[in-house]
Amino acid sequence: SKKSGKEVIPKNDIKNFPLKFREPNNKVKEYIWTEIDNYI
Repeated sequence: SKKSGKEVIPKNDIKNFPLKFREPNNKVKEYIWTEIDNYI
């Protein structure tokens, strides 16, 4: 689902998250997984 001010993460990119976010801080991790949960 798309939220105001946020990009929708393409499903094909989910597998690439470890490459894109090797050392994410907690806020980034929370954002990523929240987006995944909302998108699936």
